[in-house]
Amino acid sequence: TYQRDLGRRSGQLINKMIKNFAVSRMKMPIVVRAGDQLHVIDGQHTAIGAATHPDIDSIPAMFIPLQDISEQAASFIGHNTARIPVAALDLWHARITAKDPTATQANDVLNEFGISVVRTVQGSNHSWQTNQTVATGVITKILEKYGLPKFRQVVKFMADCSFSPIRADHWRFAEALLLSAEAHHQHFTPSMMLEIIKSINPTDAYNESTKIARSIEEPVYRG
Repeated sequence: TYQRDLGRRSGQLINKMIKNFAVSRMKMPIVVRAGDQLHVIDGQHTAIGAATHPDIDSIPAMFIPLQDISEQAASFIGHNTARIPVAALDLWHARITAKDPTATQANDVLNEFGISVVRTVQGSNHSWQTNQTVATGVITKILEKYGLPKFRQVVKFMADCSFSPIRADHWRFAEALLLSAEAHHQHFTPSMMLEIIKSINPTDAYNESTKIARSIEEPVYRG
C-alpha cells in the first residue's frame, strides 16, 4: 500500500532482466512477513523478473522480522533513500570494462576522432580540455537510434567543432543538424555551420543559445 505502482519503465526493466537474468547481476530482494505471505520491500523488480522467468525456481532473499506496517514502510524508505546513486560516468566506464557492445562501439569511434569521456569531473572549476565530454547518455542514444555510419558522421562533426567541453546540447545540436528530419540544410550546410562555430567564442555562443532558446521556449540545442 505504500509502494509505487509499476509503470511502463518498470515493465521495460523487468523484461530486460528476464532476457539477461543472471544471479551475478541481481540484488537480493528484502522481504518481511505479512500474515502468511512475504512482502518485498526492496528488490521488487528482481523478484518479479525471477518469478516470471520460466527457468528460475528460486532466488535468495533477505528476511527482516518487521511485523508493524509502519516499521515496514520506514524500512522501505530507508532502503530507497539511504543510498548513493551510481554516477553516469562510473556506469559508462564500467560498461567499457564489461565489454558492453554499444558502449564499446561508441567509445571506439570517439577515440578514433580524438574525443574522450572523462573519468571524473571535479566540481564546477573542472579544467576541461578540447573534445572532452561527459554526455554518455546522449552519445549512446544517437548510436542506437541511427546506427554506426551516421553516428560516425556526428562524432566527426563534433571533433571538428573542438568544443571544450562537448555538452549534451552540442551532441543534440549536431544530431538535429546532420541527421534528424528537421535538419536545417536549407539554411545552413554543415560546412557553413562549422565555419561559423570556429569563428566565435564557444562559451559566448552557448550562453547566447541559452538566451535564444529561453525566449522561444525551445531546448538549448535548437537555440
